[in-house]
Amino acid sequence: MDQSASAIAPELLPEYAERVLSALEDAGYEAWIVGGWVRDALRGDAAHDVDITTSAHWQETERVLRGSGIEVHETGTKHGTVTAVVCGQPIECTTYRTEGTYTDMRHPDSVTFVDNVREDLARRDFTINAMAWHPERGLLDPFRGREDLAHGLIRAVGDPKRRFSEDALRILRAVRFAARFGFAIEPQTQKALVACASGLKEIAQERRGQEIAGILASGRTSWALMAEPEVMRAAAPELEQLDEVSYARTAACLAAVEELSGGVASSSLRWAALFSEAGPKGTKRALKRMAIGVDTAQEAAAILKLGAQVLEEMEKEPSWTRRQSYGLAVAAEHACSHRGIALALAVATYMQAHLLTEASLKELDRCHAHEMLKAIDGVRNDIRALAQAKAPLRVQELAVGGSDLMDELEMPAGPELGKILNALFSHVVAGDVANECETLLAEARRIRMQECK
Repeated sequence: MDQSASAIAPELLPEYAERVLSALEDAGYEAWIVGGWVRDALRGDAAHDVDITTSAHWQETERVLRGSGIEVHETGTKHGTVTAVVCGQPIECTTYRTEGTYTDMRHPDSVTFVDNVREDLARRDFTINAMAWHPERGLLDPFRGREDLAHGLIRAVGDPKRRFSEDALRILRAVRFAARFGFAIEPQTQKALVACASGLKEIAQERRGQEIAGILASGRTSWALMAEPEVMRAAAPELEQLDEVSYARTAACLAAVEELSGGVASSSLRWAALFSEAGPKGTKRALKRMAIGVDTAQEAAAILKLGAQVLEEMEKEPSWTRRQSYGLAVAAEHACSHRGIALALAVATYMQAHLLTEASLKELDRCHAHEMLKAIDGVRNDIRALAQAKAPLRVQELAVGGSDLMDELEMPAGPELGKILNALFSHVVAGDVANECETLLAEARRIRMQECK
């Protein structure tokens, strides 16, 4: 065990986790902090989520913690897990265990509770996740995870093929960790990734979606696509169906999105770039199948649809007007309510990424691409100006409403009133009328007089 002060400073452990750890040990059981918290703390980036493994069986853990006034929930007793809640923070507490065979390549057919924490660590996926730590006993690292962490390596615990055949989702997790930390994958682990990649198809799509979302969040999905094509193709049918050129185009588009957005692209923009070759409908289907949020799916599909429409218009005429930019923002707002400005900016970023990709693959004339990129810069500036001016993107955001027109025009609610409101909104978008109460009322009177003639 490494008990050096440089391992993990005891004060990094949150008080709510220390309370659970102390309750178990005061009752005579052994307990350790394990998993991601240990890994991240060694990197100087301790997370809030803390997991504990203990020699106490889950029934004993529940009894001890409840006796200490700690709230406990039976969240996974089949696998020896209960969840303590202290100050609103959940702490998973799991009995030391080993696991049997994995018939479904995802869940162990059986677990055996053991008394030795080293046996428990041996069942875990990667060395950097197979360390335990205690504020007094120090770091327990039987698989040299700290060394791999220092060298930037993702290495399976034990036989990598066995690890991946037990739980195929670990294949995608390896890529996610490598992308998140910028690590390399140890050669034998890499060979096993390729050999076992097809096993991902046996994993539920929503579980794959969660891991892909993690890869996207790292901002290094382009690297993942090019470095791990067997894994990424097996993870999503939309990627598996792409030919080599389309696959390379997807990777290049993702890289451009990250560069243009400064590495802080929204999840919907990243999903749109990942499934850009599938189009709006295909992207929406894919995200629904992966149980990614409805709002994200709607936004990703809208980015692709609106981006294609604007690019088609610009192909005919690269010059672009503020009125057209305003129309894009309104269309974006219509597609995703209360997200119009952010979505329109995401569309602009996607369009630029698409053009840069096409130009890099020599599928688009560079001079023409430069002209269109300049036009998209204008679109982005227009959208930002609209946001700053708080320009209305919906009829409901006009400076006048239905009740104002009813009083001013002395007319009842109904279809005719709605037509006037829509006409006013169109005039504002066109730049013909300012979004000011008196100006709009005057315009409404003019429209009403014309209708009465």
